[in-house]
Amino acid sequence: MENTMSYCGIDCSKCPVYVATSIGDTDEKVRMCINNRGIYLDSTVKMIECYGCRADSSSQSPLCKGCSIRRVARKKSRPR
Repeated sequence: MENTMSYCGIDCSKCPVYVATSIGDTDEKVRMCINNRGIYLDSTVKMIECYGCRADSSSQSPLCKGCSIRRVARKKSRPR
């Protein structure tokens, strides 16, 4: 797995959501749903998915989906 740095400086390769998505570990996603109800409130396994904030994919974890740093960085990096 490559070491991917997010726009805000988080090392995605250490993020449990990113790692579980990258290796297709559904069991780990289930554990995250069960063990982290406060963080992933009402989340389903399908919602816990992230390919890194620099990826073109719109699939992001509930924690990252509304990230203002990501939104601004992606907007600034688009060709005008």
